Amino acid sequence: KIIAFFSTCNPHNKICITSRDRGFLPKAEIEVFEIYPLTSMDIEDYLDKMIGLKKFKKEDKQCFMEQAQILIDKNFLNNFLALSLLVSIYKSEKKLPENKTNLYKKCFEYIAKDREIEEKDEIGFDWENVAPLMKDSTFISLATLGVPNNKDIDRKDVENLLLRQYKIRYLDEVKAECAIREFLEFCTNRTELFVPSSVDDKFKFFHRSFFEYFYSRYIHQCSDVEEMYRLMSIFDVDSEVFELTVALVKE
Repeated sequence: KIIAFFSTCNPHNKICITSRDRGFLPKAEIEVFEIYPLTSMDIEDYLDKMIGLKKFKKEDKQCFMEQAQILIDKNFLNNFLALSLLVSIYKSEKKLPENKTNLYKKCFEYIAKDREIEEKDEIGFDWENVAPLMKDSTFISLATLGVPNNKDIDRKDVENLLLRQYKIRYLDEVKAECAIREFLEFCTNRTELFVPSSVDDKFKFFHRSFFEYFYSRYIHQCSDVEEMYRLMSIFDVDSEVFELTVALVKE
């Protein structure tokens, strides 16, 4: 709606719209508008709409709001992306995570496993083939192909990496290749994690925050501090990698 408005009413103006203001430093005197952080009223309104769509239980609303208020006070729950993820997690666990690393971890568990168990008769995929690849380790490895800023990854590179990583899990290489193709099809249609990019035969993480979470997990696996520093040094100030890696180390 915003793009359509400016395209029609101000076609010669240059507008930058970003969901990530971290590290945003304008080089000229320009006007900047920010969306206000979520309020309790915004969250209630969102939940009421979800209840109206029968995607959230009315009796869970009060408990969700009590937990959400704690996250609002921490300035953690301040946008609709986080809210939509938290609603999915709450439906599965009845408890909200307290920080970003737990948010991404619980989101992955829900998307990769819990939701598929709930809807196993509807997914249309051979879960026996897909399940062995729906692991943290898979997406941590895929993140190493997307550095530094969630770049597009060739399908062939994805397939070669996963074949090296998982061929011993299957009876032979042909079965492993079939499972990998089905896994990528599954990711495309059933997850909000790793999806086709706008370029043919390329993939990327759906949201940069998920890419940074899994790459932070990769950095955290390093036993050498100098190597951790080297891996972090390719990122700029707009990245969450620093915050997430430190949080993982503290945990």
